[in-house]
Formats: sequence, structure tokens, C-alpha cells
Amino acid sequence: MKRQLLAAFAVLLAGCAHFRAPDEGGPPWRRVGTEHFTVETDAEEGPARGYVIELERLYSAMLAAGWGAENPDRPTIHMVLFRSVKELHDLASASRARRRDLTTVSMMRVAAFAVTDEQGTPIWVTSADIRLQDSDALLDMLAFHAARPFRQPLPFWAADGMSSFLAQGRVDGDAFSVGELSDSVVRAPPVKVAYLRNPQRQMHTLAEQPTALLLIHYLRTRYEAGLREFARRVSAGEPEDDAFAEAFPGVTANGLEEAVAELRSHPRSRRVSIPLGPYEKTLRIESMTAAEVRGLWGFLQRSTARLR
Repeated sequence: MKRQLLAAFAVLLAGCAHFRAPDEGGPPWRRVGTEHFTVETDAEEGPARGYVIELERLYSAMLAAGWGAENPDRPTIHMVLFRSVKELHDLASASRARRRDLTTVSMMRVAAFAVTDEQGTPIWVTSADIRLQDSDALLDMLAFHAARPFRQPLPFWAADGMSSFLAQGRVDGDAFSVGELSDSVVRAPPVKVAYLRNPQRQMHTLAEQPTALLLIHYLRTRYEAGLREFARRVSAGEPEDDAFAEAFPGVTANGLEEAVAELRSHPRSRRVSIPLGPYEKTLRIESMTAAEVRGLWGFLQRSTARLR
């Protein structure tokens, strides 16, 4: 399934003729709260509950597959969940959705997108009848967020490498599987690991992501505890080179170059399955007032106007 994620924080909303608030004959809206998410939805309560629980199960598995540690300061993810993909497509069609680079996209392939609020915080938008495991867009969003768990920003190669590593994972029954190396990753033009890890560099490109993924794949396979220790040290403010030396004693720059080159020439996937455990915490469900629904819609319209 082709990637459906529009560039993060893309513009998709300018108003929709089909929108009606609850007091104008529209469906009731409710707010569902969990440990990691606040979901505002016009879906019926049963489907909304089921969707949010699956969202929590998958996200928790991604956290376990990634840095392996929960962060109590992690911000709640705000999502708007429509009842049906038709509502999503109507919304996108009414707003003449465009990518950040102004390339027109197919409305029928929109599965999820994001806008930002006044503080720059993303609000995710999707629909309840698109299965979570079938939405590459939403899996990308979850992976991006799960790979950035700490107060102190991680180096690009660690954050984007882990994000790509998690985004390549797939739901397999009651487990989330990671560790497969795709052809597109191993065949991508190589980037020197020393260049990738240079802490003096401020700008990074998408062309560096495959090498970052291979580096994360290697370190997680050979030094899983060390990789998590490195992230913990950097998040505590320790300089990257010092944190790396402490977390990976004996690992040299030349050794990393050789290891990543070996993965390119002889790819070795190491599949790891993380159980999708039950979500046992209480869901917080409350009805939204018509004023709150209008306020949400008004915000979405204003956010689009600012980005045009």
C-alpha cells in the first residue's frame, strides 16, 4: 500500500459544506481520553472505543519496540476521528488539498493528515472505518511520535532512524513486528556514518534516512541495551559523543562504517514481535457541546488560512 501520509502539518482544511453541529442535525460528538491520546470524534461510541483501544495497543507496542522506556512528560496526542472515510474525502475535496510542495494529490488516497494549533502542536485527522493497520499514514505518524520520547531532542540519526525503523513495522495478528529490511532501504544511495553522526551539522535531508535506519537496525540488533542507554544519556543533557562512548564501549567509527556497509551488501533482517497487549486503563468519555464542536471546526478553518 503506497504511503498516504501528506507532509506533516500539511494544509487540508478550508471549510466543508457538509459540516453540521449537533444542534443543527449533525451527529453527536464525544471526547475520548486515554493514557496517550485525546480523541474528538463523531463516530458512535462503540466504534470509537474500539478504535482508540487499538490505537493505544499499537502505540504502546511501538514504544516498547523503540527506546523501551516510558516518559511521564510525553505530551498527549490530539486526534480528530471522523465516522467514515467519506467525511474525510468530502473534507479534503472541499479544501482542494495540496502537498506542502503544492503538488495536487488524489483525494481518494487521503487516509490521515495533520494540522497544527497556535503552539505548533499537531492535531491528527483520520476516520474510524480505515483499519489502523491499513493506514500507512497513521503508522508513520505514530512512529514519528514514538521515536521522540525525551525532553532533550535526540540527534537526527537516532530520532529519524528509529522513526523509520518503527514505521517499517507491521501489525501481524496480535503482535507488532519490526526488524525487516526493505529493498528500498538497502539499495538507497549510501551516506557515510561519520557524516550522518557529525553533531556540528544543522541541516539534514531525506536522503540520509535509509543510512540512519540501517545504523539503528545494527545497534538495536547488537547493542539494544546500549542504544537505549545512549538515548537516556542524551536526554539527560550529556554531549552526544560522550554518551555514545559510554553506551557503546569499544565501538569505533570505522566499525560502524563497516557494519552498515555489510548490511547493505548482505541484508540480515531480524524480526522481533512485540505483543499487542490489552489496554486495561479506564477510558474517559464525555460529550462535546455544540459550541465545542463549532470551535474545533473554526480552529481547523483558521489553521488552514494561516498556512496558505
